[in-house]
Amino acid sequence: MPAATAAAATVTSPNRTLADISDAQWARLAQRTVFFGHQSVGRNIMQGVEDLMQSEPRIKLRVVRSPRPFTVGGPAFVHFDIGQNYDPASKDTAFAAALDDSGGGAESSGAIAMYKYCFVDVGPKTNADSLFAEYVRTTDAVRAKHPGITIVHVTLPLYSTQPAPRLKALVKRMLGRGESPEVENNVKRNRFNALLREKYSGKAGEPVFDLAAIESTRPDGRPSAFVMNGQTIYTLAPELTTDGGHLNAAGRKRVAERLLVLLATLP
Repeated sequence: MPAATAAAATVTSPNRTLADISDAQWARLAQRTVFFGHQSVGRNIMQGVEDLMQSEPRIKLRVVRSPRPFTVGGPAFVHFDIGQNYDPASKDTAFAAALDDSGGGAESSGAIAMYKYCFVDVGPKTNADSLFAEYVRTTDAVRAKHPGITIVHVTLPLYSTQPAPRLKALVKRMLGRGESPEVENNVKRNRFNALLREKYSGKAGEPVFDLAAIESTRPDGRPSAFVMNGQTIYTLAPELTTDGGHLNAAGRKRVAERLLVLLATLP
């Protein structure tokens, strides 16, 4: 089993489907409040959630998109845009501010909260270790202020670019052209995800949603990946994307199913 897929097995139960979730578990999830901060890939995922609700009548979630998530009363799956793309620090700040806006009501209800970076938040100047350190500081501070909220950690989404074949790469170098910058960016995304799995996977009270592992598993179960300097670098499976970074109908359905299964089985 590839490393990313193995990590997913411990936190997202990839062999479990919607049918494995009991009526009681779906009913319990419908009575909880989930807060999900995101940008465009998150909107793909939430479209997948709504698609699944159309085909599975046992899922009776109240899905609400709101710029002021804590003004939504009662149990709901509330999602909202946070920060600006290309600026992950703005997403850290926005997530923390959204939780502070709760006034303490969310933790008393056993709410779940999560946010994710986008693939575009990793670029040529990104240091994956520093990005992860900022993420840890943000979630630690949020947990300290809101101990009753369960934070779900989400791995960074990937991009589908693969390195050029050896001969083509040689020709590109001769012409003064390098690899697509997304090749190196995926190396950084994989580094961030490895750090997140290492810190949180299997740790009580620290559920992980391994989005990257789901994205990098092709429909036939093979990993979408390349090897660079002896290291396996996972990428977004081309069968799951519209443009190399965003999820198509098949991709959003797969990711949404794994997310709902995880949420329905949280204590």
